[in-house]
Amino acid sequence: MRAEAVIALANILLVVLALGGVVLPADVLPGPLAGVVALLPSGALGAALRATLLDGAVPLGPLAVLAAWAAALGAAAARWFRWSA
Repeated sequence: MRAEAVIALANILLVVLALGGVVLPADVLPGPLAGVVALLPSGALGAALRATLLDGAVPLGPLAVLAAWAAALGAAAARWFRWSA
């Protein structure tokens, strides 16, 4: 892909992830979208940060979602990523 296309795609992805749980909490989003956002890494991170900073609580649900994403993406990287020599 051309560099301009990569930058455009990265910016679109950043805006979607930022609005998907970091800037807007999942509970203010409409119906099924709230459930999807809660399972995204950005939504789980936003919920974990809000619960920790505002309530002083350790939210196990969002932390489990983040751990699952980390494990899945780590396994995918180990499986498909190779350094070229």
